[in-house]
Amino acid sequence: MRTMMSSPDDIWNALHEPTSALSARLHSESQGVWLGIDADRRRHLLVRVPGEPAGQELLRTRGLAATMEELRVEEEAEDTWVDIVCLDPALNGTFGTVADDLVAEMRHDSGDALNAVKRTLRKWKWFWSVDSSGLSAEGALGLFGELWFLDRWAPFPEAVEVWLGPTGSRHDYVSRTVSVEVKATRARSDGPVRHRITSLEQMDDPETGVLFLFSLSVTPDANAANSLPELIETVRRRLRGKVDLLSVVDQRLSEAGWTPAAAKRHSQPMRIIREELYQVGEGFPRLTHRSFPSGLPVGIDQVLYTLDLMACEPYRVATRTHDASEILRALRP
Repeated sequence: MRTMMSSPDDIWNALHEPTSALSARLHSESQGVWLGIDADRRRHLLVRVPGEPAGQELLRTRGLAATMEELRVEEEAEDTWVDIVCLDPALNGTFGTVADDLVAEMRHDSGDALNAVKRTLRKWKWFWSVDSSGLSAEGALGLFGELWFLDRWAPFPEAVEVWLGPTGSRHDYVSRTVSVEVKATRARSDGPVRHRITSLEQMDDPETGVLFLFSLSVTPDANAANSLPELIETVRRRLRGKVDLLSVVDQRLSEAGWTPAAAKRHSQPMRIIREELYQVGEGFPRLTHRSFPSGLPVGIDQVLYTLDLMACEPYRVATRTHDASEILRALRP
């Protein structure tokens, strides 16, 4: 457990303003990551990369820049350092999470500091500008459902490339022959599982192939092992070394409104109550545009409804991942 004065924020705040260059101190949990401030009190993360050429720019985005510079940091010998600087003080809190992520990457890959830095920067390229308060509890539950399906039910890692839910696509997973709409809800104590359908398009047939509904029912449980941040890290860990697919996942997470800076806010553990797969087709209880052949009544511009899964039992095709493997194997590019 950290002491009161060992968080990144505490270290940055305790540093004296330098008269020139940088004032810096080691991160309390790393011998390779330094926290620094410059004369304008901008916050820096510094990692020595001996033998690497200086003068390279590794990343530049709104409010964040990373370059390789010849520097002398405190009593350390002059060398090449990666210098990551937060250019916008309003994002200092997020920058502290970047620091902790960098420490974790350095711990995993202690023999290659530059590679650890690059992995951290690839991740934060997507998350840096995401509002840490933007993801609602309902949105977090929906994201949990989509990731649970990806991690436990879909063919992995191929299905990463057909995960489109956060992009605003009609369905959450879309391939040429199979599409899947994912719905997650908190378990009810007073009746069957119900899902909120938010548009006439959501349960409509895909352009090609067959549509399935994946239903996930959960309940908050302090003793459970599943939470949104842990599930995200599980998926990212499974993709370690697959840079392109990891970038797709991080992009989708950012599009959904996720940022690691919000991890504590969405860390409620959840116990899985039910997970089921349904085939949506002729006779399945749903509303689509075809339900209104003459168009919506005048004055109605949006239709939302609740789907009671008790009425869907004849269309259930799997309650275990093993039973769905053949059905979903085509869920890939």
